[in-house]
Amino acid sequence: MIRACLRLQRTLDTAHHGGMYNRVLKDLGNYSYYFLAYQANSPFSFFWRYYRTLGGMGFSRNALFHLYFWSLALLGKANCEKLIKFLRSTLKATPRLRSLESGTPLGKACEPEPTRS
Repeated sequence: MIRACLRLQRTLDTAHHGGMYNRVLKDLGNYSYYFLAYQANSPFSFFWRYYRTLGGMGFSRNALFHLYFWSLALLGKANCEKLIKFLRSTLKATPRLRSLESGTPLGKACEPEPTRS
């Protein structure tokens, strides 16, 4: 599914000169924890191959992707989930990793644009 999403984005970039492929890849990499967590309870050899496959798609250029993998590999999914819950309760919010389109925090990016008079 991830490969198909990236292939579609590359096709759209080529057809429409959109220049969004790398931005989409970066955004997906920022939130790749859940791609990885889904496979984290698999045998390590399978999890490693999955990590390397995603890395080969371009995610390896994203530091958070590596942080997520090694956190899951070393701490385990259950401990990572506990850590995430602790961080969310401490911060009183979910960290915003940035909006794809504007580079502004997601909370602001999701607000409707003000009407112009």
